[in-house]
Amino acid sequence: MSGRRGDDLLLLTLGRDGLRYLTGLAGEAFAELFEACLCHPEVVYLPAPDPFTVLSVADGLGRATGGPVVVNLRHAPAPGLNSQLPLAPWLPAVVLTDRTGPVLAVKARLEPAGPADLVEAVRVAARTVILPPTGPVQVAFGAEILAAEGPAEIPYLRRQYLPRTQPPDPEAVREAADLLLAAERPVLVAGPELVRYGAVDEAAALAERLALPVFLDPAAGPWPGFPTAHPACFGHPFPDDPAWSETDLVVVVGRLRPAQPTDPLLGLMPAGARILAVSPWGPEWVTAHGRGLELVADPKSGLRALREQVERWLTSVEARSAAERRRALTPPTAGPTDPVVEALLDYLGADGVLLVDDPAVGPDRIGRSDPATLWPAPPDCRGWGVGAAVGAWLGLPTRRQVVLSDDAGLVGGLGGLWTAARFRLPVRVVVRNRRAYAGVGAALRRRGVKGLAEAELASLDEPVPNLKGLAEAFGAGYIRTAAAELRSALEEALGLDGPVVVEVA
Repeated sequence: MSGRRGDDLLLLTLGRDGLRYLTGLAGEAFAELFEACLCHPEVVYLPAPDPFTVLSVADGLGRATGGPVVVNLRHAPAPGLNSQLPLAPWLPAVVLTDRTGPVLAVKARLEPAGPADLVEAVRVAARTVILPPTGPVQVAFGAEILAAEGPAEIPYLRRQYLPRTQPPDPEAVREAADLLLAAERPVLVAGPELVRYGAVDEAAALAERLALPVFLDPAAGPWPGFPTAHPACFGHPFPDDPAWSETDLVVVVGRLRPAQPTDPLLGLMPAGARILAVSPWGPEWVTAHGRGLELVADPKSGLRALREQVERWLTSVEARSAAERRRALTPPTAGPTDPVVEALLDYLGADGVLLVDDPAVGPDRIGRSDPATLWPAPPDCRGWGVGAAVGAWLGLPTRRQVVLSDDAGLVGGLGGLWTAARFRLPVRVVVRNRRAYAGVGAALRRRGVKGLAEAELASLDEPVPNLKGLAEAFGAGYIRTAAAELRSALEEALGLDGPVVVEVA
């Protein structure tokens, strides 16, 4: 019996392992897998016109499903692919690239030598990307592997669910509870891994019992680690916030290890404050900060054990201290109501997903009871939302999703609009047309560029984009509405085929 070609083995592996979608570049990258795709209809190739759109779609699909996802960046045009590609560090993606391409900022890089090695590399990478903390793995190989003959058959993968429970040592729990109860002004920092581990309720229970102010992790993540609508949520930490600057103990949960080389949370630590970190990775937080204690456990088991120990040890004095903190807590005052955001939340309901790609909207100020339904854009990735919505719809087709963007974000996300229109996916993009490329003028002002009058800076906003023309050029629907009628416009869009751009006047 003759063997299978490498491209056939690659698609066979994806299909058998339940990796239904292969997001990749159109053109040469798609062409070299086209015949194999025809033989494997169980795998859907999602072509996109550029690497940024490919990764945006993969990010949306990864957030929706938890991963792994597979992306094909082979034959990416230089300098379209480089080590500075906006690759979200949390993206659970197997990234297929050319062997001669750059080394990306990933968890690992694998270089298979033949078709059989390619199968093994993809399977190893798929397991590695979802190992906490999640992150991408690069699989680099040459075109000759896809054309070479490999084995005639591959074994079915017996899916191995990763052990996510790591109970803490009882003595370590007692030490952690003692440290927490001895603190006068403790706070809790919630990272996005609380959502993955199903530990949000445990974090909320501990915060409520001890009246802990809860801050969101200042490092970028796929979603907030704590319900932004919870009364204990203080948003992101700022040095001038007394609840943060006066703390003597920072309880870090939901982020498994500090980022390298410098972690934004460590850079914000108040002087003299200690860390109590709950993480299965060992004493990395304490080593990086120099003061505190690490409770080695997964977030859910660690928080539950810590809360139960606190309940057993809580004295009347400590209970009174918690009650005093509760009375003194003053969460940030809510700003003016944003009618566009309010209409979107009303339309989405409790389980709909809001993708925020508007720099004027702080996701930590949008009240959501389920943090997994609020998706902020990765840093410096304008235009991410449209492509991410493609992946979100494929991963969560029964839930409502809306992208909140502005005119510059829509222009930057035209590649995602092309992909959505090609597959007629019901992606809904709400655009606030500010009729201005404000980022250009703002950057020039920050740099103190001389010789440019305000009139010249204002002229940078021209030409004003025609959103109706853009949408129709890509085969998308278009609706223009006032903020007060936005909910009705979105309900109307439910009856339209394919993507729809809703411009808010």
